[in-house]
Amino acid sequence: MSAPRLCLRCDWAGDTDAVVCRDCGAPLYRPAHTETEPLRRETAPIHLPRPLAVGGSAAVAPAGRLPAPVDAVEPVRRPRSLAVFAVVAVMLAGAAFAWVRAHTPAPAGPATGLSGRLVYAVADGNGWSRLWTWDLETNAVARGPLVREATELVNAYGAGDGWIGVTSRLPDGRFSGGVLRYLEPTDQVTPLLTADLMAWGARGEGLAGVRKAPGGACGRLQVLYAGLVAPRGTEVRVDQRSCADVVTIGRDDLRTYLTLRRGHGTKIVFAGLDRFHPVLDGYALASVSVTADLVVIPAGVEALPEGAFSDPHGGLARAGGAALFFRGLRGGRPIAYVDPPGGFALTRVLGWSSDASMTLVAGRSAGREGVYELDAGPSAGDRAPRLLTSIDGDVFATYMDDGTGIVANGGALSTLIEGRLNPLALPRGAPTPAGPIVWIR
Repeated sequence: MSAPRLCLRCDWAGDTDAVVCRDCGAPLYRPAHTETEPLRRETAPIHLPRPLAVGGSAAVAPAGRLPAPVDAVEPVRRPRSLAVFAVVAVMLAGAAFAWVRAHTPAPAGPATGLSGRLVYAVADGNGWSRLWTWDLETNAVARGPLVREATELVNAYGAGDGWIGVTSRLPDGRFSGGVLRYLEPTDQVTPLLTADLMAWGARGEGLAGVRKAPGGACGRLQVLYAGLVAPRGTEVRVDQRSCADVVTIGRDDLRTYLTLRRGHGTKIVFAGLDRFHPVLDGYALASVSVTADLVVIPAGVEALPEGAFSDPHGGLARAGGAALFFRGLRGGRPIAYVDPPGGFALTRVLGWSSDASMTLVAGRSAGREGVYELDAGPSAGDRAPRLLTSIDGDVFATYMDDGTGIVANGGALSTLIEGRLNPLALPRGAPTPAGPIVWIR
């Protein structure tokens, strides 16, 4: 029985009952319609592509690789679900990109050329501070945790890499100290100690504090130490009745130092074995380095308010005659920071270099109030303070491991390299420091 047939090799079409082409012997194919449904005249004819001419001859399919019969070819239909999925995927990708962009501050300006990170506090209202972390290598600033009003930040690398020691002022006037192991916005300070005065030890390995009877009355006086490394936990170093006022506190690698004042007598002692051991009479402690170099002032220059050097926002009247004292000093007397007349007037010690050879302070010399750098370490001879800049507001400072200083003065940042301050610009959009700062790795 004759039926429509096609030859794909020689492009022949017609009705025949043969199964192979009479001209070339290739298999014949029938158009895509059933044998029970005749072709309609209005059906558009099927146009097959002409063989591609290559090098002047017709290109044909290799034997055994002929195209499939026409009626075996199904039209390609793309499910509607694929289009919907593609639209949803594009929308999700756009939303994810927008979220990441909104939560990733873009670096601004050239790289700082510095290493490590700078952590600084910004007042957040109602007695709280927000910490921010500036990665000095990538020049990006990230939002950190919320802490009680921060008065001091220390690098607690001796207890853990990247740890921060935080001293906060409580609403009742006391201080609370603790550590931050991470700097994510949801992190919270792990509390260590609450006391009337407190000081961090070397490398942030522990925290010393003093608890005393209120109002300076004779009563119980406790000196405590909360260690983050061995020995861990809180120890009571001194617990006795005392009529002396505790004016200042400091901590080196091993000892807790106090300035005790009773009547007209003032002395520096260290606490241990439930008693106080004498260090220096007639002077008050301003600060102590990790190697036990003490910055001191003569007690008779002017009356020191209680906690004078422990509170960075305290209204300390300038204490003249600042000097450096260290054990083994010939004659046992401090070496003055010379600035006649009256000597160098110290307001507050801002920070020590890691090798304890330098310290940054706020004070006045020759009538000029500003930020000064002082030589420390055991060397003989008088020392002269070096003025770096005038004070434009609240001032804080820290040192990097390589000896580079960083100063925050009225919110403006500078690096201290070889005795000179150089402006350090924050990335665009970063909040301005308005509290203590600390450098960490």
